[in-house]
Amino acid sequence: MWPPASLAVVEVRDEASRRVEWVALNYENGKTIWSVAAGSEGWWRHLSFVTANEVVLRRFESSRNPDRVSYETWSLLRGTPVATSAQTIVPPTPNEVTLPTDYWQGSPEFDTVARYLRATLACEPTGQIEYAAVHDRLAISWYEKDHEALSQYVAVWQPGRDLWRETLMSHGRGFGTDSFFLARNWLFTVKEKKELIVVSFSD
Repeated sequence: MWPPASLAVVEVRDEASRRVEWVALNYENGKTIWSVAAGSEGWWRHLSFVTANEVVLRRFESSRNPDRVSYETWSLLRGTPVATSAQTIVPPTPNEVTLPTDYWQGSPEFDTVARYLRATLACEPTGQIEYAAVHDRLAISWYEKDHEALSQYVAVWQPGRDLWRETLMSHGRGFGTDSFFLARNWLFTVKEKKELIVVSFSD
């Protein structure tokens, strides 16, 4: 299941201060619906999944035993606790989300997409490419070498048209996966690990 239209819940973690915050926002107008911040006592809670009415967090009860967990259920619209359970809560099957496919350098699929990027953007992809296609649109994320570091980019195409392009990371040191996803004709991604970007994937 997916939350009500235009509503998303994100988790923001600050490794230095070990603070975590959960934020519900309307991604069409950029307005925050609610936010809940926690200090070090909340560090062991993680956003598990979101349904049409609830936010479910998973909480590790012991840093030495990852099997000891409990679940907190919050109201999606208010961000307030509803229940706590030691029983495993199984997430619903996501039927409205499209995740990209990873292609690693050396595979035929990587070579095919890399040729397309060279022809359209005159760039030289390296290492890994993420690719997703919905209807007549393509979303591709790729890396380029910048001296000893890496830069990561994402772009959206329609046949014959370069619709949107963004730099996701500069001076990086490694490759990552799931750098974007598609839901309800919107593309979601994060820039430089701190800025959420939401772009329409339709006209």
